[in-house]
Amino acid sequence: MSEGRLQRTFSQFGEVSQVKMIIDTKSRQPLGFAYIWFTTEDSAELAVKEMNGKFFDGRFVYVTIAKPAPSKSRKGPYKF
Repeated sequence: MSEGRLQRTFSQFGEVSQVKMIIDTKSRQPLGFAYIWFTTEDSAELAVKEMNGKFFDGRFVYVTIAKPAPSKSRKGPYKF
């Protein structure tokens, strides 16, 4: 699997602006997931609808809309 192959495959649902495969820093091997950015929300939702739960390139894929990470800002001092 490559970022280019993911981009070509997911482009059938709309314009893909970026693809990022997550790589292990020590082994330099893919961890088995990637982020795909679409230019429109409708394209992303269509990709989820059409690809989630399907087999792609011999693998079962789970496709969802990413949620932002919770804010790590802290208010006030730590309490123990």
